[in-house]
Amino acid sequence: MNIDEPSIVSFNKVGTVVDGGYEMAKQYALLLDGTSLPVIFGDQEMADILIQVFDCTASVVVFRCSPDEKAQMIQFVQKHNPKAFCCAIGDGANDINMIQVSQVGVGIEGNEGNQAAFFSDYSIPEFQGIRRLLLWHGRSFGLKTFSVFVP
Repeated sequence: MNIDEPSIVSFNKVGTVVDGGYEMAKQYALLLDGTSLPVIFGDQEMADILIQVFDCTASVVVFRCSPDEKAQMIQFVQKHNPKAFCCAIGDGANDINMIQVSQVGVGIEGNEGNQAAFFSDYSIPEFQGIRRLLLWHGRSFGLKTFSVFVP
């Protein structure tokens, strides 16, 4: 799909993007900043469009927003897509609500104290540990959890 060319994009029932009859892999990430969230949540039509955009993305990153908006975004995603998996990463007391609402919470110990680490499912000493946590331990968890279903 070329951005410069107009295209008709539709969504099938499993959330795979169909463009001109070809299925495309979810290869994009969506970045949302805090200034766009009040606009989205203030208008139902915008929220409906965002749900369709979520179906096209492999991941969504929300940044620079208030603690309530962080938790509200996770609840919004979980409400509209029960199969979505939310991982919240925070480093301070303002991230506790978001960490508790998500399926998996990761707290980073550091400058803002250890409050996020106390309330999280996983705690890491610094942000650079997130790569190992997600790639190695996430893979190990997936192999243990889903190996039962593989014939």
